[in-house]
Amino acid sequence: MQDNPRDPSEVMMAPEASPPRADRVLDVRDLRCPLPVLRSVKALRSLAPGAVLEVWTTDPASVEDMRALAARGAADLLAQHRDGETIHHWLRQPTPPESSRPGDETPPR
Repeated sequence: MQDNPRDPSEVMMAPEASPPRADRVLDVRDLRCPLPVLRSVKALRSLAPGAVLEVWTTDPASVEDMRALAARGAADLLAQHRDGETIHHWLRQPTPPESSRPGDETPPR
């Protein structure tokens, strides 16, 4: 493995680590950018906060695309791993901030 974690050919997950348990699997192999990200966002919206989505892709650009998705706060990127031609991404549906949870609003004074 190279030292440059931003190289799309190198995907990060500690070799001794086991992958996160997914609540749902999304197979978008053979789709190209931007479809894997768009379908991942749609799938994440259907999940409860804290649920984990495992996305299977074959597009090498998906490595950086999923990292960018997480950097925007649309998902928590838990791990990425290459298994042959398939790249696995584990994304967690973020928990909304305390101030935006239903029923947690401060009543007006």
